[in-house]
Amino acid sequence: MTKVQDLMSKDVKVCTPHESVTAAAK
Repeated sequence: MTKVQDLMSKDVKVCTPHESVTAAAK
C-alpha cells in the first residue's frame, strides 16, 4: 500500500465500509 492509498483508506473508512474502499481502489 502506498502512502497515498494508506491516507485515503483511513479517510474513507470513516464514511464508508472497507468493502467500498476496496472496490473503489480496484
